[in-house]
Amino acid sequence: MVDDGIRLHGCRDGQAPASPVGKALATGDAKVHLLSDFYLYFAWKKGQEGKSLEELKQIVAKKVERDFHDKIFFEDVREACRPAYETLTMWVNTTSGK
Repeated sequence: MVDDGIRLHGCRDGQAPASPVGKALATGDAKVHLLSDFYLYFAWKKGQEGKSLEELKQIVAKKVERDFHDKIFFEDVREACRPAYETLTMWVNTTSGK
């Protein structure tokens, strides 16, 4: 069970945990990302690699979508995270003004 959660909590490439523990781990990970300053730090780290603002927005948008749609296995948690998801989605879909 623990291996399932640790190995698959990222829900990449169509793979997802099947165990209740794995689903809880993936959901908790996504919730922390959505309800904290995680994406700000994530974008900063990617920016250190020389990514442009538009590239950063695309990378963050992809991660936000995966966190909200693929990693949350409980609808009550998804609804609790929806306002943050909508705010983040608005941010990554704005233009830089250039």
